Amino acid sequence: MLCVECGAETEPGPLCKTCQLVKRKRPSIAEFVDLVVCGGCGAVLSGGSWHEAKLEDATAKVISALLAKKIDLVDVRVELEEEDGNVYFARVAVRSRAAGGIHRDELSSRLRVQMGTCEVCGRLSGNYFQSIIQVRAEGRLPSEEELEECRTFIEKRVDTARATDRTVFLSKAEEVKGGFDAYLSSNQLGGAIARELAERTGSQFDTSKELFGQRDGREIFRLTYLVRLPPYWPGSFILAGERVAQVRGLAAKRTMLRYLDNWNEEGVPTRELAKVRVLGGAEIIKEAVVLAETPTEVQLLDPETNKVVDVVKPSGWEQRGETARYVKHDDGVYLV
Repeated sequence: MLCVECGAETEPGPLCKTCQLVKRKRPSIAEFVDLVVCGGCGAVLSGGSWHEAKLEDATAKVISALLAKKIDLVDVRVELEEEDGNVYFARVAVRSRAAGGIHRDELSSRLRVQMGTCEVCGRLSGNYFQSIIQVRAEGRLPSEEELEECRTFIEKRVDTARATDRTVFLSKAEEVKGGFDAYLSSNQLGGAIARELAERTGSQFDTSKELFGQRDGREIFRLTYLVRLPPYWPGSFILAGERVAQVRGLAAKRTMLRYLDNWNEEGVPTRELAKVRVLGGAEIIKEAVVLAETPTEVQLLDPETNKVVDVVKPSGWEQRGETARYVKHDDGVYLV
């Protein structure tokens, strides 16, 4: 078969490869490409919805959609150079298929950026929320360390969720009388985080709801998740039964205790400690001069009474320096 243009022999088809290349339809793009970008987070409006993307990638996507209707497109790459404010010069590299091969064309255009506000930033600016996580403590005020730990945990979990769902966010987090409140954009996420936090801290967990409005004929509720920290905290001292113990760790099902009469550590079911008596924290720890030490006892000079006190030496205790730390309960003295 002969090429209808030049008469050269060719494979089945009206044109030889040389003439196909000569007559190849080269890609072209408009002088300007327009994008709407959120001024708050930098998200780009594409296909009627907002997406987190680099300007280069978003521009390439728009140009690709236009060229794919005209040529057998392989890919598009864009380099941007800022010219004036929201206008960028765009160098566009286009690869396409034609005449049995891959061809590259260098094009140019200008990107015009129009600033807008995505739905997420609009909600953030309006303090939008669907759920509240309230952190409180049973019979006491939470410490600053506990509140900071809870805040950090919530923020990290929101950041993790936002990596795959940009519509979730922490609207507000603030200390309030008696604890801490966190406002989240999602009921589902708020509930998941609150449950995880309760499990980590051995806390009670409760849920309440309030009618917020209606959407498409359905009632919309805002949910409040209460995480109530236990009356004790890591490092505090409690009366477990008749024995003085120090709290070493918290969890949903078991709380780790160190009994001060022998320093044995044991995981106790958390539910058994619901009504436990809390003796105090670091403020009840005292310091006394060590007068003598035997394999089973330590002799201290009580600074409050100036009397010599014999204290059982628990397994694993070692003297460091000339003093020792202890706590008192009733007539008992315990090394810590």
